[in-house]
Order: sequence, then structure tokens, then C-alpha cells
Amino acid sequence: MNIAAQAQPPLMKENHQPQTRADVPLPPMPVSSTPTPGEDAYDLPKTFVDPGGGRKAKGIKIPSSLAKQNGVRIRRRGDVRETFIIDPSLPAPSGSVDRALDIRTTSDRGAVEARVYLLDSKPAQSDAMQDVQMSVKASNVKLTIAQTNAKHRVKLNIQGHKPRLGVDVDTLEVYLCPELRVDLEVHWSSHCFVKLPPNFTGKVDLHVGRRGTITVDEILKPRTRLINEDRGSQLFWIGDYTAEADESKFDRCFIRTQGDIALGIWKQDPELEEGFGITDMMQKLQLAGKEAMKKAMGGDKGSGGFLRRMLSSRKK
Repeated sequence: MNIAAQAQPPLMKENHQPQTRADVPLPPMPVSSTPTPGEDAYDLPKTFVDPGGGRKAKGIKIPSSLAKQNGVRIRRRGDVRETFIIDPSLPAPSGSVDRALDIRTTSDRGAVEARVYLLDSKPAQSDAMQDVQMSVKASNVKLTIAQTNAKHRVKLNIQGHKPRLGVDVDTLEVYLCPELRVDLEVHWSSHCFVKLPPNFTGKVDLHVGRRGTITVDEILKPRTRLINEDRGSQLFWIGDYTAEADESKFDRCFIRTQGDIALGIWKQDPELEEGFGITDMMQKLQLAGKEAMKKAMGGDKGSGGFLRRMLSSRKK
């Protein structure tokens, strides 16, 4: 039963019918005294602690050995493991690309592990938000935008190659630092692990396959309003919605995958995090899947071999 289709979403205007499609405009919500999205006075759960006590997360230092650049484009058959300092305000020499980051592996086995520091060395000419285009396409991706002091909104597009035969999991990890404004769009075939900026304010549209699950970190729930839920999809809003504001000015997160989605927020630099990580989780998922299949096929002593018997009966 679709509960979201019967009951009004929280904090919506009275007598307003809930949306039935994820691509329609968000219905109005009560006007809040919270400043417009992107300002410092956003309302965070009391359990959230900024490790750095401000805009910069603790322990993050921009490498002095790297030069700033206004953008980069990479087409590589093998893996891409790089760190970049991107400053879109820098003058662009001939041969430069339009996107601040454009990485694609030409092999369906290629992996991308990229770390980006987004800066702006010139004072802002106006208060208008400027879009910075970034895109990544590979079979495995770990992307970290570790720091920003720029008034930019990152329009980030991530795609995976076609699923590889015999490969259990092609993972996606995305870590987005505090104060970053983001428009994230993901098309993937397996598990997605995404940490949004703690100041994220906007629409989140998630879609999983028949066996996929959606998990939202408890720390996000006090700021999250469910709008519409259907089989394999959830549409909700994080933060306060201002009726007079243009919805395109807010943050956005769209994810479509055949695997699971785990959504959280940046607590500290992933390079400093300790304990149970995403890699460990994926390895346990693969191991559990193999053990379940082995048991179903009757590979273990004492198991019924239900799947093996079922397949045998079909052949008869």
C-alpha cells in the first residue's frame, strides 16, 4: 500500500493533494524565518558537530605541491587517481575545456578516485550564484570535493559504464564538503554511498531497482520531509522551503541505480574517518551474497539445496 499517496506530506498546506510523480514541481511549504539556502544560519540537528568549528573541516590542508587550474579533461584507459585544485576564475589558455572537471575512463574496468579543492581567487562580482560543471564516468568512482570557499554551485553528473559480467559490485562513493552548493545527478548500476554537505537544502529524488533499498542517515531525518514514496522510489525535501524562492536556486540530488542507496552528510574528511567504512561494507555484501547463493545451490553440508532442486525440476 502506498502510504505517501494517501496521507498529506508533513508541513504542506491544508487541502493540498500530494504529488504522484517525482518530476513535478514541489508543492508549497510554510514560509520559514530561516535565511535563503547557502547562508550560514541554516538549522542543523543538535547532534551535528562541525569538526573544524567553521567553514573548513578539521585536518584539511590544500596541497602546496599542486598548481591551481581552471579546469581539467581526462580520457584514460586505465584508472584515474588524481588530486586537483580547481579555480574557475583563473584565465583559460587555449585548449582549455568548458567543464571544471571532466573525467572518463575509456575502459569498462576503469576506476576513478579524485579529490578536488574548489577555490576562487577573485572577489565575487555579484551575489549571483555561478554554476561549475563537473562530470565523471567510470565503473568505480570515489569522488571527494574536500573544500570550497567559492560562491559556486557544482553541477555534478556521475555515470557508470554498463554492468560487467561476473562483477558483483561496482561502487560509487561521493563526499561533498560543508558550504558546498550542489546539483547532483547520478545514473548507476550498483550501490551508491553519498554524503551531502550539512547545509544541503533542496529536493532529493531517489530510485532503486526491484531489490534495492534506500537508507537515510538518522542525522538527516530532523530536516527531512517525505513528499512521495512509491515502490523503489522516494521524493523528499531537506531543510526549509521558501515559497517565494525559485526552486532551481536550491540544492538538488537525483540518484537512479539498480543497487542500494545510503544517504548521509559530511561529518569529517573521509581520509580521516576511522572504523567501518564503505569498502568493508561492500566486501561484506559480496561475501554474504556468495554464501547465500552457495547455500541455495546446496553447496554446504546439511543445506537443502532448494535452488538446485528447483532448477532441476524445471529441466524435467
